[in-house]
Amino acid sequence: MTLEIIKEHATFDKYEFSSRGFYRMKGNDDWLPQELNSRYANIRYFDNKKNQYCSTNIHRAIATVFIGDIPKGYEVDHINKDTKDNSVENLRIVSMARNRQLRDNSFLKTMQKKPQTIKTTDSSGNVLYFISKTCAGKYFKISPASVYLACQQKYTNGCYNGIKYEITADTGVPIINSKKYQTVEEKNKARAERVREKRNAKKLSE
Repeated sequence: MTLEIIKEHATFDKYEFSSRGFYRMKGNDDWLPQELNSRYANIRYFDNKKNQYCSTNIHRAIATVFIGDIPKGYEVDHINKDTKDNSVENLRIVSMARNRQLRDNSFLKTMQKKPQTIKTTDSSGNVLYFISKTCAGKYFKISPASVYLACQQKYTNGCYNGIKYEITADTGVPIINSKKYQTVEEKNKARAERVREKRNAKKLSE
């Protein structure tokens, strides 16, 4: 295991930081629980320049303390994609474009490795099943990445815009898998309706 290093920083003058990804109040032996938002852990601190309390992601604070200041237009990337692992070895400063590329590549690999059924539940309890994250995303008009993050509980209770998303192994359910987002039963019903309409139109023309 890498030797743990404890450091301080002028910006976060009330805290001490560990190279393993934790922080604590000065003079306190216990590491503080990390305040969570929708995806990343946060830290609150007093900004002397703004004369007010501010909040930033803990991984950005640790990168600043151990790696250096983060230039404008740059972000901190989690190398192993585990956003709860804020150890210095798992952090790197990259451009926004590069970070987006790394994130998209990681998402695509995950999608290719794990084709899974997506279950969605709205606020009224209505349930739908989709053959893929892409299909669910198109149906609800959000990105597949947002569906993926919701399934990974990165949003509160796995909900995004009032819809709960989860990966399921349910079998024997009508799975939506078409450009028109119809189940097999719905497609057969629609086909039968079109046949009846054609027959009625033919009778009227005779």
